[in-house]
Amino acid sequence: MKNPLTHAYRVIQANLRERKKAKERSPKWAGVRDRYLKKHPVCEACGAKSKLQVHHRQPFHLFPELELEGTNLVTLCMTIRECHLEIGHGTFWKLFNARLEEHLQRLRLNPKDRQQVEKEARSSALAVK
Repeated sequence: MKNPLTHAYRVIQANLRERKKAKERSPKWAGVRDRYLKKHPVCEACGAKSKLQVHHRQPFHLFPELELEGTNLVTLCMTIRECHLEIGHGTFWKLFNARLEEHLQRLRLNPKDRQQVEKEARSSALAVK
């Protein structure tokens, strides 16, 4: 179990990060994100229904043309499991998980693989410019 204080800090950090990035995003992003969450209201890594965030499979900094593409989006949470940070980013916001699809599929098939998947996500995370 994660330390609740560390988790609270990471959630605040994630929210502040999203606010800061809002200036860089398309003005259409908020609407796209909200519509996506309505259609996909469950974390694809753990099934959580709260503290949901939309993660870009391919980072929009590297692939700006995919920022609003529904096929480039995935719902991940920032509950105590911190799927957005742990699975989507490999534990560090400036990275992204190059094997995200594989990891999400494994978690759907066998949630007990969580620790191993988190470890692999860290090792396969790539830096964002």
